[in-house]
Amino acid sequence: MAHPAHSTVPLPDRHLALLTFLRLAALECRASSRLDLTQACKVLDPEIDAGDLATILARALPQVLFHRPQILAPGALGRSFDEDWLLALADAIARGDRLSERFLLRRRCHPHRASHLSLLLRELEDRLAA
Repeated sequence: MAHPAHSTVPLPDRHLALLTFLRLAALECRASSRLDLTQACKVLDPEIDAGDLATILARALPQVLFHRPQILAPGALGRSFDEDWLLALADAIARGDRLSERFLLRRRCHPHRASHLSLLLRELEDRLAA
């Protein structure tokens, strides 16, 4: 079942870059095999580029969230609830707001996978800021 776009509020440049990378990665890996999330986090190479990291994150989301995430196609107008949630989580991580980060993770993630998502999102934000 298709879900309507949730939000059309303009984004700051850093959020737009993150969303663009995630949408492109999600589009590329829709039919990919499962990803061993724990192993992927253990071998994060400091030299890995933002595109590859976004692909790892996009492949990990279905394992981390309680449901299959809705990531819209690149260029889509508006954002899904899942995309807005990821941007809010990225913002909390960037601000160092651990309470908001924990709250957002607990509402939508499997408890044993939440830290993996934080790590991947933090790493992606760092790569995009560099």
